[in-house]
Amino acid sequence: MEDTLFGILGLLLLALFMAPFVVAWWKIFKKAGYNKYLSFLMVVPLANLVMFFIFAFKKWPVQKELEQLRQQLLKTLPMEDQK
Repeated sequence: MEDTLFGILGLLLLALFMAPFVVAWWKIFKKAGYNKYLSFLMVVPLANLVMFFIFAFKKWPVQKELEQLRQQLLKTLPMEDQK
């Protein structure tokens, strides 16, 4: 009985400790244009390391969208304004 109580209490404390990190990663992934549910991978050992490096070195979806919008804008400008 006592071991179960400490096990449940330990899991509850772990969840309370990890929640702010999941929320922070949730916001970061959402702002970068990734699926916000990837934030839950950041609490999984080894998966968080892999996601961190993918996140650091891969072009973000929001960057791709910005480049496309810039290209569209350049196509609509007269030639003299593109310099």
